[in-house]
Parts: sequence; C-alpha cells; structure tokens
Amino acid sequence: MKRFIIGGLILAFFFLLAFADSLEKVEEKKLHLLKDTSMVIKEGTLTSTGATVIIISTNKDELHTYGKSYKIERYENAEWVPVKPIVDNYVFTLEAYYVDSDGILEMDIPWETLYGKLDAGRYRIVKDAAIDKDGAYVGKGYVYAEFVLGDTDV
Repeated sequence: MKRFIIGGLILAFFFLLAFADSLEKVEEKKLHLLKDTSMVIKEGTLTSTGATVIIISTNKDELHTYGKSYKIERYENAEWVPVKPIVDNYVFTLEAYYVDSDGILEMDIPWETLYGKLDAGRYRIVKDAAIDKDGAYVGKGYVYAEFVLGDTDV
C-alpha cells in the first residue's frame, strides 16, 4: 500500500511539472500586447547582427517603462520559436526608458552579442514593459516588431 501511495505521488508530481511547463509555453505564445503601442524596425538599420527599433505609443492612460531586455523569436512551422542565445547567464542592465513627448522611443538592439549573426528567415523582436496606471504598477505588457532577413520564402 505504501509503494502505491508513493508511486501515485511521484506520478502526480511529474504530471504537475508537465502541466506547468505546457501552461508556461501557452502563456508565452499569448503575449499581452501593450495598448495603443507598436514597434517597428527603423528603415536602413536592419542587419543580421542588430537593428534600431522605434516604439510608438499614443496611450495617454498608461505609462510604459522599457528596459534594455528583449528576446528574438523565429517563425518556424507556423509558430514563434525562441532563438537560443549563444551566451549562458546573459544579463541586461536595469535602465528605464520612456517614450518622449511625441510618443516615440528609439533603441539600438545589437543582438549579435546574445544571439550571434541571424540566418535568413522570418523573425520578431519582443520587448516587455512595466505598465503603470494612476501611479501604480499594474502588470507587464509586450510589443514586437517582425522582420525578414535574407532571401527567404517565409
């Protein structure tokens, strides 16, 4: 009887781990997009090693705080897949940036340091932001810009 209970607990533990992992992947696929905010690659800056992004926000109800952090995803088999970093334990510094009075924030993203040179393909850069409403933190949202490198069919 004791073996049955221990075996059941172990099985339940692995089930919960698998469920939590799949839930995390679903949540990551469903980005909570920032309201009235978009991001584009600045014309003439896209290379296989980096780009300059322009974040545009017309949201007057929320303050979005952006940091240096970002991630790159590649479109494969009809889904966005995270690009694997070439560096272990990479950290971003903790500066805080805001859009200016015209609702614009321009940031250089030199991803070669973290991801190396990207191959031809369809990608997106994803940035997160802290959302502040009426002087209080209310959560995190995301903004992304898609781009294509090289000659590709995607």
